[in-house]
Amino acid sequence: MMPSEHSGISLRDTAPPPSLGAVGELEALRRSFETLHRRFQLSVAALILLLAALNVYLLNQVRTVHRRAAVLAQQITEMRQAVANYEAKSVPWMDKFSGQLEGFAKTHPDFAQVLDRYRRPGETNQAQRAKAGGAARR
Repeated sequence: MMPSEHSGISLRDTAPPPSLGAVGELEALRRSFETLHRRFQLSVAALILLLAALNVYLLNQVRTVHRRAAVLAQQITEMRQAVANYEAKSVPWMDKFSGQLEGFAKTHPDFAQVLDRYRRPGETNQAQRAKAGGAARR
């Protein structure tokens, strides 16, 4: 069966073939569309490459931050241990030595004048301060 028999329209009733000028316009339109389509595909490909490069860069940055955070965590742990060691060993020894200096200053007034030069303003007795600090820590 011929297509014209189904539709009920004869081949003579169809529109005349396009003129050569219209064919040229259609060809130009088709080429323009293909060029636009190609440019769109290239733009999408370039965008995908750009996003892939950005993801690689950001992944590298995240890895760097994690490495640095691990190093800082280790340093924090070491500093906490150093402070705990200082408070456990050095502070009691310094408090004891300060108390001994205060005791020596009580029996030797000439040394009390020397010791007064090294006291902080408003500080009267380091031994009393150390005892108060020791009681506050408990």
